Amino acid sequence: SPHVQRCVRQLLTHSALWEAFNLVLDIPGLQHGMRTSTLHKLISLKCDEQVIKYLGHIRTVWSRFVQDDDEAIKKFDATDVKELELRCPRYSAYDKANIQRELEGGHIFRNFSQHERQAIWAIVTSTDCIIPSLYTFFEDVKLLQACVESMKYLISPVEETFNMALRASWTQGRMESEMSADEEARIDLLIRDLWMLTMQNFRLLAQQPRRSAERLLAKVPPQRANESKLARFARFADRSGFHSPEISILKELPQGQEEEIVLSDSVNATLRRCGLPTYATYEHDRWLLTAEFLHCDYSELNGGSRDVTSFFVLQSTYFAFFGR
Repeated sequence: SPHVQRCVRQLLTHSALWEAFNLVLDIPGLQHGMRTSTLHKLISLKCDEQVIKYLGHIRTVWSRFVQDDDEAIKKFDATDVKELELRCPRYSAYDKANIQRELEGGHIFRNFSQHERQAIWAIVTSTDCIIPSLYTFFEDVKLLQACVESMKYLISPVEETFNMALRASWTQGRMESEMSADEEARIDLLIRDLWMLTMQNFRLLAQQPRRSAERLLAKVPPQRANESKLARFARFADRSGFHSPEISILKELPQGQEEEIVLSDSVNATLRRCGLPTYATYEHDRWLLTAEFLHCDYSELNGGSRDVTSFFVLQSTYFAFFGR
């Protein structure tokens, strides 16, 4: 259609994004998850670095299954992808049993020899993240988009990406050649901290859900943002060395009192493994969306559980967009 053609032409003007998509689309089994008609929305997010990171993550995970064999990776078909995407047999006994049943029944990895299938199985069961695909990517972009809506309060990129605009607001015109390696690393960490804060606080309003908390998704409410949360967000950015007209205005808003952190033992909600979490699981997990917890070893937190948790899903999404 003309719309799809326009989307493809727009993607072609972003060579790094085009190359990242090509590396994933080179795997036949992943191609069915491509959503070409939504590319214009993806590009408008101005999050090229995060998009490229996620697409590279998809390629890396599937390449690892065949020990980086560029020819073998093309043997994965749509059935293989459909069975493995969203699974994590390392931490989910249910996932492990389900995939093993499909493997023993000859329903997956049909283009591989018996020896190759066993080798793939061993690697799949050691994978420490939600197995990604283009389907999970386009769903998880919805969470990234929610974070972008919060980041827009601090800075408004025009031609550049959010990361580039944030870097420029921190360096205040200094050339890269003037920056030490330590300063470069510090900027990257500070930018990552801001994205973590957006993940933790993108629901800037304490809106009463119209549906049950178990079914409601944690979307950004359409009303006005909570000023005290915006003030804390802006003051954190200012203390970290980021400067923009938006930050200067927002940091003067009344900050209000800090919210009390309450963690319940369990959440009675259907677990979503990609995209926006449910309202209930998000409110339960968002206090854990800090460097201390996001960068910890999940196997140490898991406590012998037989399934993945909603926090693990968010951790996997975070790593996919921002790296470890």
